[in-house]
Formats: sequence, structure tokens, C-alpha cells
Amino acid sequence: MISKKTVSGVECYIIPKKGFVQKQAMAVVRFGSDISGYTVGGRHFDIPPGTAHFAEHLMFASENGNRMEKFAKLCAEANAFTAFDRTAYYFTCTENFYENLAELIKMISTPYFTRQNIENERKIIEEEIKMYGDDVRWQCYFSLLKMLYPNCAVSNEIAGGTEDIKCIDENILYACYNNFYTKNNIALIAAGDIEEERVYEIMENNIKTAETADVKADEYTLKEITKKYTEKYMDVSVPFFYLGFGEGINVPTNAENIVKMRVYLECIAGECSELYKKLLEQELADTPLGFEYLKGKNYGAGLIFGETAKPAEMADLIVKEIENTALYGLKNADTVIKKQR
Repeated sequence: MISKKTVSGVECYIIPKKGFVQKQAMAVVRFGSDISGYTVGGRHFDIPPGTAHFAEHLMFASENGNRMEKFAKLCAEANAFTAFDRTAYYFTCTENFYENLAELIKMISTPYFTRQNIENERKIIEEEIKMYGDDVRWQCYFSLLKMLYPNCAVSNEIAGGTEDIKCIDENILYACYNNFYTKNNIALIAAGDIEEERVYEIMENNIKTAETADVKADEYTLKEITKKYTEKYMDVSVPFFYLGFGEGINVPTNAENIVKMRVYLECIAGECSELYKKLLEQELADTPLGFEYLKGKNYGAGLIFGETAKPAEMADLIVKEIENTALYGLKNADTVIKKQR
């Protein structure tokens, strides 16, 4: 991978793939749902939950219609997503890569927020929120985050709630765009059989966002977890559970620690782990556990999840296994990693 900071201040990462037919590019903005407010010029501004996601939807709008149509005409599949700490816009194509790249950069450089397109999109997002309201795993996930981080925006659903998005208007969207969609807050990743210098040239010629903004996002202060368990009744055949282990804000966010945590969770809860064998033997699970490491600037947590008819017994067994590793270490780690390979 080749990395370079362009003259304008945008971080670019190029992954050369000589001979590959498919090409991809992604523009990532460091603005996600975990920002609940910010201070700029000595003034503080609150952000309604769902603002970053709302902006993502509307960035495809333009005075000349939906930009999706432009990408389609250039034979590309384009999309976007909002996460806790970022919003990403991307496309995949086999031809017209540089034309699509220019279109992608123009898109994140020229917002088009109007009362009419905001109202139209609000209805679409309301339906999306309702859809997630019926998603058992999604509801379980955010119920856990609310216990781990009760006063942190990461516990808010990414799209916000139906009442939250009623507060979002063009003034809020433009203010967030101007303060977060800045050149020093954007990164570009491109992969395929592409010319490195041409990618930089297209970026420089088409990026029109502000250079930088003197903005400081609100920081999260860790609070003691007071609620350890919650449950929600939904129409499912087998209960779904999430078990989380929160960490403080002083754990560094770097690649080494993230890899260590993911390897640790693999050794604890992977299909080759001793824990999974015990769960099968005790008939607490008949499908593999899932696990992930959630890490942001002001929060972090190891998560283990899955289906079981006996969630309390399952949780007790997982906690005991983790306590054992704290006492005796990961005796089977080498075996687990080799089997997974």
C-alpha cells in the first residue's frame, strides 16, 4: 500500500493491483454517529442523533438530480455507509475509473441540502429506522451499548430515532458539513490497476471543501456501569444475546492493540476454542458464537454474541472462561490460530 498526503491535505492510500479488472475507491470522512456535539469559535453546538447518517443520504443529491444515476451511467456501483466514527462513500467499477473518482470527489465537495430534499429523505430514513426496530440483533446490540456507555453518543442508534431526525434541518446539515467535511478530515482509499499520480491529480483538481476547521468534538467521560443486564421481548424462536466488556478511555487506539483484542476474542470464542466445545457439550449453543472489538476515540469494548435458549447460563460460562484466561493465560492460543489459518 502506498500512502501520501496531498498538497491540499487529504490523506490518500493507494493499493496497486496490477492486472485486476475491478477497481474501487472510497472517500472516508471522520464524522460519524458518535459525535453528539462540538465547539467552534468558542460556541458549542449540539447535534441531533442521526445527523451524520442523514447527511450521508443527502450527499448523493445535486441540483441536477441524484448522483447515483451519474455513477450508473459511468458503469459504476456506488453506495455509502455511516458508522460510529466515520462516513464513507465508495464505488466499484471495471471501466471509467478516473471519471468515477472525479465524480466521487465532486460529490463530497458540493453538498445540496434543501428543505424539499430534506423532507423527502426524512420519510425514507423514518422507514429505515422502523426496519431496524424489528431487527433483533440490532436492538440487542444497542441495548448493550446503552448499558456500557450510558452518556455517550455511541449508544445512540446510527440513524437516530424518529423524533431525533425531526430536528434536523438544512442549517444543522450545512454547519456539520462545513466543520467536518474538511480536507484534513477526509481520507481516500483506491485499489486496482490504477495510476498513482493520476489519482492524486484528480483529488487535487476536484476537492473543493474547506482546508480545515477549528472544531473540537465533545469528549466522552467514562461513567461507572450501573446496569448489568437488560432484556427485550421480541418475536424470535431462539433468544439472541450480547455480552460486552467495556474498557476505559485510556486504552490507545492503534493497530497493534486492535489486532491483539481480535486475536484474543478469536481464542476465547472462536469455533476452535475450548469455550465453544463446552457450549456444545452442555447444549447451550448449536451455532458458533460471534465476536467483535468495538473501538473509538473515547470508548472500547469486546463483544461476544449469539443465539441460545439459556442466555444467563451462556453468559456465566463465557465470563468464567475469560476469568480463567486472566489467571492462567491462553493455553490453547497457538492451536486456535493455527486451526483458523
